[in-house]
Amino acid sequence: MKLLNFNIIKLSVCLIIGILIGYFYNTPTISLLYILGVLLLLFTISYFVAKNQFIKTIWFGMIGYTIMICIGILNVSIHNPLNNSTHYSNLINQKNDSTKLITVRIREVLKSSGYDDKYIIDLIKINNLKVSGKSILNIKKDSLNFTLKVDDVFIIKTSLKDVNPPSNPGQFNYKKYLEKQYIYHQLFVTKEMLFNVKTDDQTVFGIANKIREHINLKLKKYAFKPDELAIINAILLGQRQNISEDVYTNYRNAGAIHILAISGLHIGIILIMLSSIFKPLERFRYGIYIKTVLIILILWSFAIIAGLSASVTRAVSMFSIVAIGMHLKRPTNIYNSLAISIFVLLLFKPLFLFDVGFQLSYLAIFGIVSLNPTLDSLWRPKYWFFKKFWQTLTVTLSAQIGIIPISLYYFHQFPGLFFLTNLLIIPFLGIILGFGIIIILLAVLN
Repeated sequence: MKLLNFNIIKLSVCLIIGILIGYFYNTPTISLLYILGVLLLLFTISYFVAKNQFIKTIWFGMIGYTIMICIGILNVSIHNPLNNSTHYSNLINQKNDSTKLITVRIREVLKSSGYDDKYIIDLIKINNLKVSGKSILNIKKDSLNFTLKVDDVFIIKTSLKDVNPPSNPGQFNYKKYLEKQYIYHQLFVTKEMLFNVKTDDQTVFGIANKIREHINLKLKKYAFKPDELAIINAILLGQRQNISEDVYTNYRNAGAIHILAISGLHIGIILIMLSSIFKPLERFRYGIYIKTVLIILILWSFAIIAGLSASVTRAVSMFSIVAIGMHLKRPTNIYNSLAISIFVLLLFKPLFLFDVGFQLSYLAIFGIVSLNPTLDSLWRPKYWFFKKFWQTLTVTLSAQIGIIPISLYYFHQFPGLFFLTNLLIIPFLGIILGFGIIIILLAVLN
C-alpha cells in the first residue's frame, strides 16, 4: 500500500498495536523499561552498522518499529492510574464497605439521569490519607434546583461503590466505558451529606467553567428559550447537559447528532474563519508565523473554554497540525497530517483509541479524503448552486461510507435521513457558528 511509504503512518500503526497489547495484556512497567532499554541499545548499534553498510538491511527498521510497539505498551502502563502508588485503590481496603470521610473536588458536570445529578470528581483525601483518582458522584434529586460548580470541594461521609456490569447480554457496558476513562467506583449521596470546604485553589476546568457561567449569565438577559440556550451551549461552549431528551432524540433520529458535539466539523469551520480574519497579517514580515501562532492559541483557548472534552481535544489537536502545515506553505500529505494527529493524541491519551468518537472522527475524515475525490469527479456541474450541492452531497456520502462499520457495530442502526439533514444543515453551520460567536461577544460586552 502506498500509505505505508510514509514513516509516520508506520509508526502510528505500531503505536496502536502497542496500545492494544498493553490494554489487553497487563505487563509490569519495570519489565517494559528493561525491554525498552535493551531495544534502544540494539537500535543504536544497528544505526551505526547500517550507516556504514552499502547494502541496507531490514534490521534497523524492524528494531525501530518494535521500539514503537514497546512504547505503546509502556504508554498504557504509565497512564494507568492503578499503577500509581497514590491511587486510592492501592491505599484502602476495597473489600471493606464501611463509610469513610472522602474529600472530593468537582471536575466536570455530567448530564443528569432521571433520579440523580451526576458529576466527575477528583478524590483528594480518604479519611486523613492523601489520594489520587477519579470517580462518579451521584446526588439524589429533590425539589430544589441545586447544581454544584466545578472546583467546589466537599467532604462526604460515604462508601465507594462498584459500578455494576450490564445485566443483559448486548447491553451497553457502562462499567467498561468508565474504566476507559480511569473511573472505577461511584459515590451515592444526598445533598444533606455534602459539607462544603472553602478553598482558593483553581484548576483550568474551574476557570473555564466560570467563563461559561459568565457567558450564560449575559445570554439569559435576552429572549432565548431554554432549548435555544441549550443548543448555544452545545455547539459553541461544548456543554450538552441541558439539552432536553426530545431535542436530543430529534437530532439523533435525523442523523445530525454530530452537530451537538463540538467536533472536527466545527473546529474546521472556525479554522477557515480565523484564517480569513488574520489573512492581512500575511503582508507583514513574519506575518505568516504570527498568524499561525494566533490561530493555534485561539483554537486551544476555545478548547479550554469548551471543557477540554475528548471530542474537542481531538479536533483541536488535529486542526492545529493542519493549520501548521497549511500556513507554513510546505507540501504535506493529508494522510501524514492525520497520522501525526493520531500519534500525538495517543501518546498523551492512549485510551482515546477505544473512544467511539475518536474512531468515528478519523474514519469519517479518512472516508472523505480517500473517497470524495472519486465521487466528486463523477459529475462536474457548471452552475454554482449545483456545484455546492454536489460537493456537500459527495462529502456527506464519503463520510457516511467511512463510518458505516462503526455505526452498525456500536449503534445497530443507520440514519436514513442523514443525506437530507446534512444537505440542509452543513451549508448553514458556518453561518450559525459565525453569528453565534458574534452573539456571545456582543452579549458579554452588553
